Amino acid sequence: MQHKQKWNSSDFSQAMLTAIERSADPRYLKRNHDKITFNGFWRNGNRPNVCAWLDKATWSDAKTGLGGSCKEFAKVAFDLSLPQFMLKFGDSSTDGYEYGDRIDIEAAFEKESPPKLTKPIDDIWKELCERDLSRADFAAQWLANKRGFESPRSWIGSGFANLTKEDIELFEPQHRSLIEHRLSLGPQLVAPLRGVDSDKVNNLFFRAMGEVPKDEKSRLLTGAGGWKEADGSPRAFGFPHLIGDFSNIVLCEGMADYFAAEVLLADNEKWLPIGASNADSLKKWALWLSKSQFSGRVTIVYQLDPDDEGELGTEQIGPKKSIDAMQVLNATKIDARFFNWTTYLRHTTAHPERIGDLADSLKLDHELKEAGAGHLNRIFEIALTYDGED
Repeated sequence: MQHKQKWNSSDFSQAMLTAIERSADPRYLKRNHDKITFNGFWRNGNRPNVCAWLDKATWSDAKTGLGGSCKEFAKVAFDLSLPQFMLKFGDSSTDGYEYGDRIDIEAAFEKESPPKLTKPIDDIWKELCERDLSRADFAAQWLANKRGFESPRSWIGSGFANLTKEDIELFEPQHRSLIEHRLSLGPQLVAPLRGVDSDKVNNLFFRAMGEVPKDEKSRLLTGAGGWKEADGSPRAFGFPHLIGDFSNIVLCEGMADYFAAEVLLADNEKWLPIGASNADSLKKWALWLSKSQFSGRVTIVYQLDPDDEGELGTEQIGPKKSIDAMQVLNATKIDARFFNWTTYLRHTTAHPERIGDLADSLKLDHELKEAGAGHLNRIFEIALTYDGED
């Protein structure tokens, strides 16, 4: 008679510890009691921006925003199912454990599944926007004064909202502890995520506006499908449902670069910016565009991601993932190109070493007043279209 393998939280923690110690670069591996920081070895990361908490058997990647339980770690870091991961890194013995009664892992994850949503996320988004009309706009102030996004309410057409304690009641009971925790970290900006089929908001992205640990900077609503629709199509910042109406797509990485692209494009309606969730999602969007037989031009605005010595290279996560996306687009003969960083940096700043992504350029210009909004806008458009180097 066969029995199902059973584990508890301590087993998951031990397996995660074993996997991390075997796989992470020792130069970036550090342990402080139950917290471990290490590099994202599965994405060739060279910074200690991934955390694991052994007392909870959870983890979070500050670079990509991914995280969760041992099950998600097994899938993301090793492309293994949970049983495969435990077989490889866990203790295969089922006798002699000191951690008490075991649980059936399938039943455990079934119990952890959040209840189905009964209130459309789009309704919550609209109510947040409505409330913003009659309260202090801290999100707009932060974007303008701290991030250098000029007139964010005018140019960021996809929208953003504030979040206060009074807004907790808008959310379903299963989300209220998450919202309370986000608010305990300080002021929050809320950005909408949309899919490719309609302008309805299907998830919300929460970004802390204050100084918080990297692994606490952002979160999505749980149980709302994450970064993809039920049919597997991707979600993004912006209006991806309009892709078929545009012949020029600007594919960015993350909320900040997407917002920066909206500000830099201003009233230029020839281009549609799309904000992928992270570097890995650039390829996912390339696959979707290829499958959808997109017939226009795609410009990938990758993040420069200099290494710890400030050097640039194609092995860094931003350039590397953008090359993967470009190969997919080229294979289906989509007109695709990389954003011309050389032109953009040469004509907008005397301090290119301080810029790692598009949002950095707005922040730096806000600080140093080197170029000005109009000049930045013009050079951005040139860098989107110019193939050569000057």
